[in-house]
Amino acid sequence: MKQIPQDLNLARGDLMDMEGLLCSGLAAFFTFNGHALYFPTQNPPDAPQFLPRERRLLLPLVWREELLGVLMLHGVRAREVRPLLPALPSVVALCLENLARSRAARTDAVTGLATEDALYARMEDEAARVRAHLDDPAQPDGRPAPLHRLCMGLVVLRLRNGEEMARQIGFAFSEKFLRHVAEACRAGLPSDVLAARVGRYEYALLLSASGRGACHKLARAVLGRMEAVSLPGPLTRQPVRPLLCAGHALYPQDMQGPELVLPMFEQARQLMARARLAADVAAQGQSGAGLGGESRIMPFARILQDGGVVLENLPLGRLRISLGRQTKAREGLRFAVWSGGARDAACYKGEIVLLHVRELDAVAEILHLEDAAVIPEPGDSLALLDGLPVLSPSDMENALEGISDVPGLGSEEKTPGSEPRTEQAAMAPAQPAAPGKNASADAPSRAATEREEQGAQGDLHGHGDFLKRFAREREQCARFALVIARLAPSGARAGSEPERGMRKALELWRALLAPVRATAAEDAGRAEPFGGRYGSNSLIFFHPGRAAEDLLPVYAQLCEGLKKHGLATAAGLAGYPFLQFRKAEMQDCALKALEYALLLPEPKAGLCNSLALNISADRRYSLGDVFGAVEEYKLALLADEGNAMAWNSLGVCMAALGRQHEARRHFLEALKHSPDEARAAQICYNLGTVCQNLGERRAAARYYRQCVKIAPDHLFAHIRLGQLCEQGGRRGEARRFYERAAAIEDARPGTPSPARRHLARVAARQKRGGEARELLHEALLRNPNDAAAMLLLAKIYLDGNEDPAMAELLAAVFPPEWVTVIEGGREQNAALLEQRFDYIFFTGSVDVGKLVMEKASRHLTPVTLELGGKSPVIVDETANIPLTARRLAFGKLLNAGQTCVAPDYCLVDRKVRDELVNELIQQFKKMLGEDPLANRNFVRIINHKHYNRLQGLLERQDILYGGWHRDDPESDSGWIAPTLVADTLEGLSKPMGEEIFGPILPIIPYDDLDQALRFINRREKPLALYLFTRSKKTKAKVLNTCSFGGGCINDTIIHLATHHMAFGGVGNSGMGSYHGRQSFETFSHNRAIVDKATWIDLPMRYMPYKKINDLLIRMFIH
Repeated sequence: MKQIPQDLNLARGDLMDMEGLLCSGLAAFFTFNGHALYFPTQNPPDAPQFLPRERRLLLPLVWREELLGVLMLHGVRAREVRPLLPALPSVVALCLENLARSRAARTDAVTGLATEDALYARMEDEAARVRAHLDDPAQPDGRPAPLHRLCMGLVVLRLRNGEEMARQIGFAFSEKFLRHVAEACRAGLPSDVLAARVGRYEYALLLSASGRGACHKLARAVLGRMEAVSLPGPLTRQPVRPLLCAGHALYPQDMQGPELVLPMFEQARQLMARARLAADVAAQGQSGAGLGGESRIMPFARILQDGGVVLENLPLGRLRISLGRQTKAREGLRFAVWSGGARDAACYKGEIVLLHVRELDAVAEILHLEDAAVIPEPGDSLALLDGLPVLSPSDMENALEGISDVPGLGSEEKTPGSEPRTEQAAMAPAQPAAPGKNASADAPSRAATEREEQGAQGDLHGHGDFLKRFAREREQCARFALVIARLAPSGARAGSEPERGMRKALELWRALLAPVRATAAEDAGRAEPFGGRYGSNSLIFFHPGRAAEDLLPVYAQLCEGLKKHGLATAAGLAGYPFLQFRKAEMQDCALKALEYALLLPEPKAGLCNSLALNISADRRYSLGDVFGAVEEYKLALLADEGNAMAWNSLGVCMAALGRQHEARRHFLEALKHSPDEARAAQICYNLGTVCQNLGERRAAARYYRQCVKIAPDHLFAHIRLGQLCEQGGRRGEARRFYERAAAIEDARPGTPSPARRHLARVAARQKRGGEARELLHEALLRNPNDAAAMLLLAKIYLDGNEDPAMAELLAAVFPPEWVTVIEGGREQNAALLEQRFDYIFFTGSVDVGKLVMEKASRHLTPVTLELGGKSPVIVDETANIPLTARRLAFGKLLNAGQTCVAPDYCLVDRKVRDELVNELIQQFKKMLGEDPLANRNFVRIINHKHYNRLQGLLERQDILYGGWHRDDPESDSGWIAPTLVADTLEGLSKPMGEEIFGPILPIIPYDDLDQALRFINRREKPLALYLFTRSKKTKAKVLNTCSFGGGCINDTIIHLATHHMAFGGVGNSGMGSYHGRQSFETFSHNRAIVDKATWIDLPMRYMPYKKINDLLIRMFIH
């Protein structure tokens, strides 16, 4: 019998799962018409037995010398089986090996769970079963099937720190960790639940015939078991624990109607996408704040309810949010906006309404702000306010059947509890509920108010109702106008109620539109204009059968009339038909017209015309959408071929895309249509730039001179003319143009000075280095970030050999064969250190420094190591405490303590300890304010790893001041406030166990200076030491007793500020030194060379040696 591979496994449960596959394999050798699988507990057959009278065959199923079960085959033919009896054990072994291989193909090699393909196959079968029950829900006895049979649940469990674990610790440990987490996931699962690995760091659980409550309970139980997994890290031996989240979806309740006709495999993938989307939301921390893992579990049905977040702020009071059609969002839905962070501390900001819903996101407009100074920001969470069915945590916990499991969950039908309230209830002030706390029932909604106002104000609809009616009636009109009016209270009425302004605008609109309505009724039959809300401070109006140009005077009067009532109003009008725009796009056209109207003088009423399209295209270009801007500029030219601004802007876009010939053609058209001299000057300059890029210098010079003739103070035209002259070798003429440009700059104080940079270049070429340096210094004073001026200044210093330190500025521009930057991790570093170098300079940790030195020793390569360490501060009783606190605070706050020579801990004489602590606190407040985390000048921690490490150092410590921290929503790090920690000479606090490298300062009192010196000398030699004292005796004693790299007396850090002093460590803090001239010495080798003359050669140095040789040598030596 052949050897079976060791990686193939088979168990009794596998026999039951693959019983059909086993029988089909045996049917290839002989025929039978029935079978039974059983597991005897005593006297099992040890070999195949044929029972001819009953026509049965007993086959013991032996796998690796272990009996798994017995297969009884019925209807076996004797003439087929008898010849095979000796070979039947081998036949059975072959069939079992096929089963084991099939099982291995459906089992993940790392975790032992089912593979993704096996899960999808099972999901397709379950979906088909559910569909069969939906088509015919009756049981065989005629009774209806229970509701929980009409669904299938899928739970996705995600290991959020899996990628970080693999990156930082390694893939071997990561796979081991995944295996332990999978074992915890599989333990205690019901027999009908299939566990599978889907993706690299995700697991999935498939629940057959289970509702949303069962999914939620199972997810909570499995998360609890998985969270208990803890493995020690291979290097630090610190425990590594999983960070988990979960999402679940239900079939068919969470599917869209049209999706149910898709093939089963496609429906399975759609369900998986929904469960993963729920897990994404759970990972963002957007689920409710519950206990026992509640905050990490999100049902798909609750994403719309309280799983949305703000993604981006858009112009005109709009937001981009994370809810799209995939989460069943639709236009007109309202949401409460809450500040990000902990839910208990969340702050209500206002309401928004969805305007345009896309597949993965949506555009919403702000309806109301609780505080006008606090606007929604990216990361803020959303809670649904409209009366849709609400899925609460209690529903998921207490019910396995019921409304949450009935097909149709998430449909648009209202529940009995969502009926409109009475007028008194609707208008009563109420504080919105936080997301995840049944926001649909408790949060303030203006939907009821709007519906009642529609009854009182028959022409004004709610936002969603207006869009529905507009979509219906626009299809019946060959011509119509759409108007958006924006109302902004001004002056003393700025704080008045917005509803009052809306009512006043509606009254005036009715009065002004009375004659227009009569005309519209004659032209369009019964169709009449109607209006609706468009946000909290805007109205939108639809005029069937009217041209926007005819309505412009009406809305101009509306703007003037509302201004008398303290309402600064702007109106944007769009008329259909207009160019290539469809009817559905008229809303965007009206917004473009409104954006144009806001730039107009009073009355601010504007049409969607060529200028409006031009302004919209300008905005798209400023946002980086060059191709979108090109299309809109072309539309502007279709509306008005004489729009010189559009021609010019189109040329700018073409030049930005590198299409110089097209750009020149557009600029020439702009010049032909431009009556304005200032605009013509800019077009001439653009033409000159394009010609210069094309290499046509004469044409470029002609256009630049034409620009200067129209606008004599055009700065860059003078500079361009100077460049052309300089390229032609006419440096004197170039200098005159640059001097004129510099004179123009002098008339504009506070602006950068590129002209001085060009003048300096000409002066340098004319061998006037002093003048060039003076001009470049002036340019850098006006703009310290002028990199080109800085590079030119460094080159001048280097060429003049006057200050070698300035040559360091050229490191950024050296060719790659001289200076090369290599990015990567440990593998790249290891490969780099295997190379042979002349010298290695390393800055980093002690452990890596030892590795660098070990690698360098193989090639006997010299090294300089800057390794850091715990740099102490000593403050004795004679120190000037206010000055000491100020300079110590400066050293600790510089880069938030993230420098290699930052003060790490402070040894202070016990007599002045309290005074120093109080002064430090005052200095922290003076430098950063009462809330240092809100100070824009205070830097954050470099990355997530060190941010968490520093927070861990502060756990259970005696904190004298600070200790606060705040996460950065734009990165995975955050800020930690300056913190003082109390400690003793035993040094038992967490911060004293390692180099802090952050804004934390332990304060350690001492009674005698010798105690402090012994405390320092017991530890590794530091990179820096700082002493604050007025005593010469103390200075001498500390300097003679302690060994350290460098330091300051009565100051911190500043010993790095001068290049005249070398800098480096000693012992564990490093070896070698650099800075200034010492850097050149470090990276140089002193080579001794003797150059001997050939005209004389003394023979005494050569053998044979005689007495005369000895006498002569003594004469020459002495």
